[in-house]
Amino acid sequence: MVSRALVVAFVMLAAQACYGYGRYDVPVGEVEVTSAPFASIQAGPTVIYAGRPHYWDGRNWFYYERGRWFTYDIEPRDLRVFRQRYLKSP
Repeated sequence: MVSRALVVAFVMLAAQACYGYGRYDVPVGEVEVTSAPFASIQAGPTVIYAGRPHYWDGRNWFYYERGRWFTYDIEPRDLRVFRQRYLKSP
């Protein structure tokens, strides 16, 4: 008989392996942002990604959804390619 702890450990590992995947090719974790200069973020370069505007502040991508601001733990590949191609530093 399989122990209950082993089953719980397996389920937790399986859930972690699936987190952040979806229609994108890399794991992407979203982080809610509670304090940032949002007015200056919105003034920066903007691109539509995953159906919503994303704002580049020079270090991170931010987006606004459901009344809250979010950023990514890992920059999505498509946003990285866009940034490298079109937002090159002078």
